[in-house]
Amino acid sequence: MYIQKLLDGQGKIAANNQIAQSMWNKGIYMAQCIRKWGGHFIHIGKLPVHYQGKHMKIKSLLDDEDFTEDCKAWLW
Repeated sequence: MYIQKLLDGQGKIAANNQIAQSMWNKGIYMAQCIRKWGGHFIHIGKLPVHYQGKHMKIKSLLDDEDFTEDCKAWLW
């Protein structure tokens, strides 16, 4: 929708504000995201990769095999 609105002659800010409000009922932050994603798609040809939540910041003790085995032994 964003690219189509640009091709129809609507300005970038007006287009992304209208899409953010009509599709998600969101404000300026979502409009900025739409503009960023649209620009990336125009230059690269695909949407940017989303990495939120894909990398653990803290490793769990349960991932350690020795700790898991010690817990099982203690429970027995």
